[in-house]
Amino acid sequence: MENEKEFIEKVKSEVSAKITEMLDSNAAIKQVAELNEKMKTAATKAEIDAVKAAVDQLGLDIKANAESASKKAGASAKEQVVAFLGQKKSEIEGLSKNKSGSVAFDLNLKSAGTFTTSNVDAVGTNGISILLSDIEPGITPTPSARPTVMTYLNRGTMMGSYVVYAEMKNNDGGAGNTAEGSAKTAMDFDIVEAKSDAKKITSYIKTSKEALSDIQALSAEINGELLVLIMNKIEDDILEGGGTNALQGLSDTTNVSTAYSAGTFANTIANANIYDVVNTAASQIMTAEVISGRPAGFMPNIVIMNPEDVVKLKLTKDSTGQYLFPVSLPGTPSISGLTVVPSPWLTKDKFIVADSTKIMFRVREDVNISIGYENDDFTKNLVTILAEARVAMYVKSNHKKAVVYGDITDAIVALDPAT
Repeated sequence: MENEKEFIEKVKSEVSAKITEMLDSNAAIKQVAELNEKMKTAATKAEIDAVKAAVDQLGLDIKANAESASKKAGASAKEQVVAFLGQKKSEIEGLSKNKSGSVAFDLNLKSAGTFTTSNVDAVGTNGISILLSDIEPGITPTPSARPTVMTYLNRGTMMGSYVVYAEMKNNDGGAGNTAEGSAKTAMDFDIVEAKSDAKKITSYIKTSKEALSDIQALSAEINGELLVLIMNKIEDDILEGGGTNALQGLSDTTNVSTAYSAGTFANTIANANIYDVVNTAASQIMTAEVISGRPAGFMPNIVIMNPEDVVKLKLTKDSTGQYLFPVSLPGTPSISGLTVVPSPWLTKDKFIVADSTKIMFRVREDVNISIGYENDDFTKNLVTILAEARVAMYVKSNHKKAVVYGDITDAIVALDPAT
């Protein structure tokens, strides 16, 4: 009996001393004062068991918050005491049963810190918190220039794979003045058929069904990007096309257009510049003949250049430093009545001047999107998204002189006597 009293007094003394120390170090610990008072007045094993039961309850309370509490560097004094007593529960239980031994009370209380944005634990390797960020919806697409040239062409549709047309060729004779009783002037010609076939332009992407479902706006962005790629390729083909499966581009001076020629302006324009090149190319078209002595009557209405060359044109000055490029009203810029069409798909230092009504652009299949499976895509939850179009572009042989293609630097050299 005496040993039990000594044990009780020893435990009471140690616990009371520690709690007193905690009370003196941090006012928040006063919340456990009631437990301290019960420990001081406990005189029997039953009363100690009651304190033990209170400790058990504190252990249950802290269990639910143990994970988050352990991460908080600035945990409150009350939370630290509760956690400490929970850790010492088994040792206190051992003392009450064995009536001997001691418990080491080594509790370092940590004062609460200042909460800053560094306390936010972000998810992910980049460490960017959604709580500290504005989320912009959607996906920013890859920048791409807008195709422009095709909007100026003679557009239409085609119902089959080919456009077949007939041209008048090999004209002989003509019209003449005829005296009374004399033979009249005769003429004849041949009719030659020609054709142009639709070319297919395609692009596709393979993706998973999960990506389409889980990534916001992905489907719309894919469709939009495929559409841009198809339209860009059509524009590139219109200007620089060539090859078996491509359109014959306007730069093809064998089949589609006519090479620039300085003609009567050769070596006659001092200090020649881009402005002079454009005007002499327009003159070449307006004075073109389809048959010897017979003007074709073409009227140029567009000049296509790389955007960098358009800027050079705008910066062209005369000998007094005055800009030669005329001031245009707001809207589409023009020069000498020709609409300036900048296109990054045309090679730098090249130009095309044309009567665009003679450039035929026909659509067999407009750009369309389709989705399907290939191989074992179905069992892998993969889908293929395909975009394609079928178009034809041609300039009839009788109209080749309505389109002039050339090199700006070479044309300036041909015009300027000093070069």
